[in-house]
Amino acid sequence: MRLDTGELTEWKLAAPEEWDTLLPPHMARRLHACARALTHDTTLYLHHGFDPTRHHT
Repeated sequence: MRLDTGELTEWKLAAPEEWDTLLPPHMARRLHACARALTHDTTLYLHHGFDPTRHHT
């Protein structure tokens, strides 16, 4: 993969415990959901980082 100049200014490998402080909430929710899916060897359908079949407050 090759990025255009200036497309990526920095990167960091981060543990799941850091995602909530490093990313906007919608992106952190998606990453946490992906990590859970990988752990349980399943797939997910998300809408804005939430499972649309469950009630969220």
